[in-house]
Amino acid sequence: MMDEREFMSSYDAYSDAIFRHCFFRLSGREEAKDAVQEVFLRAWKYSQANKIENIRALLYRIAGNIIIDTYRKKKTISLDKLEENGFQPKDNSYEKIMLNTEAKNFIKLLDRLEDKEREVVIMRYVDGFGPDEIADIIAKRDGDEVSPNLISVRLSRAISKLQSFIKQ
Repeated sequence: MMDEREFMSSYDAYSDAIFRHCFFRLSGREEAKDAVQEVFLRAWKYSQANKIENIRALLYRIAGNIIIDTYRKKKTISLDKLEENGFQPKDNSYEKIMLNTEAKNFIKLLDRLEDKEREVVIMRYVDGFGPDEIADIIAKRDGDEVSPNLISVRLSRAISKLQSFIKQ
């Protein structure tokens, strides 16, 4: 059982990384914020009844489950539809627009990857995990034996696909 002080220190240590992970997988700031809140809520409840050996792995496992749940519920709303309803961005500075456009283009490229490939790319290059850590997190979440070698192969294939998408 984890005490409140220990839990809060894990929140301080991992909340930003979990947010980035959720943001890139969900492609929305508010959805990511909600997901992070749900991750830590579920982790707290779990920690009150169970001993946690690796809080980081648990948080990413819960985040993955929440992301899957969100995909199942998600209805897409087009930007055109938002603009028809009167939505206008507040700040139209050139740099922000360009950065936003590049990020959207990158997310579109990521969306063209298979789920398993997209997940490992995000975990490697956004979250900063190594192949060993990614394999451990996925194995604990899915209950499958996943080797670091398999993760490296998925990363290599995903990067090759992304490069071919860019060339198109």
